[in-house]
Amino acid sequence: MKRTLVLLALALLIVVDAAAAQTLLRRGRGEPRMDARIDRLLERRDYRVLPADTVIAQGTTVQGPLLAAGSRLVVEGTIQGDLIAIDANVYLRPTARIEGDVTNIAGGLYRSQNATISGELFDAPLAPYHVERTPQEIAIVGDVEHKWVRLRPMLPIANRVQGFTPRIGAVFSLPPVNRINTELDSWVAYGTEREGFDDALEGGLELRLRRGFTALGLGAERVTTTNDRWIRGDLNNTISFLWNGKDTRNYYEARRLYGRLSRDLIRGGHTAEVWLRPQREDARSEFTGDPWVLFDPDTFRFNPPIDDGVISSAFLGVTGEWMGNVTAAEYDAWLEWAGRDILGSDFGFAAFSIWGEWAMKAIANHTLRFETRFNGPLPGTDSLPRQRWLMLGGSGTLPTFDTGEFLGDRVAFLDTRYYIPLPERLRLPIVGVPDLVFQHAVGMAWTEREDRSLEQNIGARLQFSFFHMRVMFDPSGDTDPKFSIGLSSRKNYVWRDRDRR
Repeated sequence: MKRTLVLLALALLIVVDAAAAQTLLRRGRGEPRMDARIDRLLERRDYRVLPADTVIAQGTTVQGPLLAAGSRLVVEGTIQGDLIAIDANVYLRPTARIEGDVTNIAGGLYRSQNATISGELFDAPLAPYHVERTPQEIAIVGDVEHKWVRLRPMLPIANRVQGFTPRIGAVFSLPPVNRINTELDSWVAYGTEREGFDDALEGGLELRLRRGFTALGLGAERVTTTNDRWIRGDLNNTISFLWNGKDTRNYYEARRLYGRLSRDLIRGGHTAEVWLRPQREDARSEFTGDPWVLFDPDTFRFNPPIDDGVISSAFLGVTGEWMGNVTAAEYDAWLEWAGRDILGSDFGFAAFSIWGEWAMKAIANHTLRFETRFNGPLPGTDSLPRQRWLMLGGSGTLPTFDTGEFLGDRVAFLDTRYYIPLPERLRLPIVGVPDLVFQHAVGMAWTEREDRSLEQNIGARLQFSFFHMRVMFDPSGDTDPKFSIGLSSRKNYVWRDRDRR
């Protein structure tokens, strides 16, 4: 046995030494952010390349970081450092131990539940790259073909203000020059409920330049916008509205001129973007129309007016996501400062917004998930203009209360869910095996002049692959229980996907 381990270790060193004579480079075009990530990995130059199929046997310890490029790697022993795999198939056996981060790009990562990763995990198996090898070089080749113009299909949307609104976009791009990617992104939309072509037509233009992890953009847009997209996605809200007129958002019209400077921060499974956005927004109230829906309600919900006027402001924010071994997180936070009389601004204020979602593996293959949101004025600001208000109540937040029942510039909300995958014997055709989910939601939206206590809901749901059945209760008994069937997708995490296989 010892002789076998020694031979495997010697073979591994021979492979690494052979690879050291080859040049490792990136060619072609992939995804801009992924190109930058790969370039950063290649700039390290402290990795050991494994271009051929390799087995690190149980009991063997190899010094990292290791890079598997276009090969097959089986790990049964220990890697002291990071493991990077590009267009490779990596098998982490139960005895495998990675004392660092694991990065998988354009390949397969097959990990035993008992394998140990002490660092972070970044898994992008569908990234558009492949590896080409010659005796002189190992090339990581991007598979995205350059096109001068490419259409960007956009799903149509529908709501009680615009009615049915088809949308389409196009991106005009130049070949990279000195690793600078230049694009002009454009889109148009037409709201069928609006009167007159000028009122119905919306659209935007943004010129973007990106080099590595840094991007600069300049843009202009006229758009019907909302602060409530976090409650329900575009597709879900559109289908719900077209079905029976239920719309979980409030809207206003905005004409904006803006700039945007951003920098990506990447380490292992953590990807973040820090951004700065100066903006001039001219906002106007919009009112409920009378659009077509399949099952027409008696009346559509009133769309509240805003404080019409100009806001000249600057946003400073960070957006990111992180995937660990048994935890995952997404977050978005920003600060906004608006100065009165700057570029015609009618308002002066300072505000903040924090949104986050965090999930962790619980007992067995269960998952515990939290989603939270806090919005409001910063100290020194009494209240915010109504175009910065949010709402709570209705499906997506507090289901036993009316949609938008609580409205204000201050929001506090926490949604907690505990997911239990049900046994395989309960699998149904098409929709698969449901999860049993226990849910608790607590929150409130209010203004400076209101004194409101937090409201809460508790309940349970059966979550299928693309819809759910749910019943929610108000513990105080002030509102009736709410049973509903709605569209929603199951959000899978790495450990839950693995445990279902």
